Formats: sequence, C-alpha cells, structure tokens
Amino acid sequence: MAKNIPYASALAPEYAFLGFLAQQPAHGYELHQRLVAELGQVWHISLSQTYNILSRLQAKGLVAGHVEPQAKLPPRRRLQLTAAGRERFETWLHAPTGSSVRAIVTLPPPIWVCMSIAPAITTLPRRS
Repeated sequence: MAKNIPYASALAPEYAFLGFLAQQPAHGYELHQRLVAELGQVWHISLSQTYNILSRLQAKGLVAGHVEPQAKLPPRRRLQLTAAGRERFETWLHAPTGSSVRAIVTLPPPIWVCMSIAPAITTLPRRS
C-alpha cells in the first residue's frame, strides 16, 4: 500500500534530486546544475539550498555518499540513492495527485521525472 505524501512535501525539489540519483550517482554540484537547467522554471534554488536538501536526504538515509579524491582539487562527495531513497521516490512517483486548482503546479515535476527517466521506469515495479 502506498504511503500518503503530504501535499507540501510532494512539491519539494527533493524528489527531483531523488529522481536524478535514481538514474545515476552524482556530485552535489552536478545535481544543482541539472535542476537549474531542467527545472529552473519550476524551482528557483541556490547552491547552498541544494546542499542543505542533500544533507537532509542523507540524514534521513535516502541518499548515501562517499568521498572521491581529485588531483589538485579538494575531494568531492559522490551521492547515490539508497534502497530507502528508491522506495520513497517510487512511492511519490506512483502516488495519485488529487484534483486541485494548483494541479498545474504539481503536474510538471512528476511528468518531467517520468519523461526524464523513462528507460529506468520500465524497471520499476508497478504499484497496485
């Protein structure tokens, strides 16, 4: 049975980050750049906000990271989705959206995520 996701949290950019990480591991800066490029019209988010969201996702156990050294640069943290993160993302992805005058606001992120990760969606189990 799908868990209910509160309306406000269903609009959070954390789901876009979880969707990006469902495709492949990435660094925080890469995730921020992708959000700005692909969803900048939906969410206006600073780099520091991105890192705060990623820290919260990691604290919740939805994302895990490991440090990668770089030649002549400080090490970077590469993030990946955990099993709990994948479950949370799939629950959000398959959750029905209620009818609302705000439907236009709630529609773009799930549709975009579906279009963006279409090949990966075919491997996700369908919820009944």
